Amino acid sequence: MSRDISQLHPRLQSIIPQIVQYCGRLGLPVLVTDGFRTKAEQDAIYAQGRTAPGSIVTQVKWPNSAHCWGVAFDFCRNVRGREYDDRDHFFSRVAEVAKQFGLEWGGDWKNFVDKPHLQLKEFMPGNSTAWLTRTYGDPEKFRASWTMEPDEPEKEEDVATTLKRNDLFDLEGTGDRPSFWHKDACEWAKAEGIFNGDGKGNYGWQQAITREQVAQILYNIMHRE
Repeated sequence: MSRDISQLHPRLQSIIPQIVQYCGRLGLPVLVTDGFRTKAEQDAIYAQGRTAPGSIVTQVKWPNSAHCWGVAFDFCRNVRGREYDDRDHFFSRVAEVAKQFGLEWGGDWKNFVDKPHLQLKEFMPGNSTAWLTRTYGDPEKFRASWTMEPDEPEKEEDVATTLKRNDLFDLEGTGDRPSFWHKDACEWAKAEGIFNGDGKGNYGWQQAITREQVAQILYNIMHRE
């Protein structure tokens, strides 16, 4: 197993730093733990929990894993001792960001839930390597087709704009519905009368607000009885 993202598809090489950067802003420190796997590595992982010590972590042999084709990576929380602590829904929160870049999350799977796993959806229709095998034959031929160079990392000031264009701030559905990790705060603000809506049941939870509005909210909090 390799954490070296340079072994992954060029699109992932471009996407991963952006995901890590934006998740960091949300207080979600991401660490890539696994990327491209050779035949020997995939077969060794498959043996784990079967013919070798350990627990089962994969259902497929080489080359039937997205990792073997360089179109997937695994991640964890970049905090020593809390790498797989999911009490705050860390993995699903990171996944919501990643989905805006066209990635599929293993946590959505029904038969084998894999929360630390993300993959390029376009190359894995039906969560299967069948299309890749039919089209390229084997992972080496697929890798030989990677003629595109990785995109230059986006400039700091461009990241938020790109994510907004991808509707990142509307992750939970309509703009009037708060994201699940802000739900308690929004319900509190509504109950306290800090946010009153437009009188028609619309609160615009995910709409941008001005500094004047922030000042008014803080004023209301400080001066309420």
